[in-house]
Amino acid sequence: MLTSHGARAPFASRLAAPIGAAIILSVMSLTPAPAADILTFSLLQGRLMKTVIRVLTPSFASSGDGLLFKVGSSSHPMANNLRALALDGARPAIVHYTNTFQALLFPGQAL
Repeated sequence: MLTSHGARAPFASRLAAPIGAAIILSVMSLTPAPAADILTFSLLQGRLMKTVIRVLTPSFASSGDGLLFKVGSSSHPMANNLRALALDGARPAIVHYTNTFQALLFPGQAL
């Protein structure tokens, strides 16, 4: 179960295990950011493709400063994987989050 607080309060989100509701992870303290398009590059049959994803909704963003990734006490496989990756206490380089993501995915263009 993912729970979060919205745009008017400091951002906080946590992911709980479906059974027992033990916390798997939590993140906090993001700042509002405008909608920004996403540019992706991929390979399709050996050809480099560029695809624009037009994002329609604003998001929250953080440089990672003051943001702490905490792995909870859950024994859920996701929590175990996060601990195995030594992510408890990690600080991300950048984070984007939105409550209601909407976007348009345009066809990729060969480069």
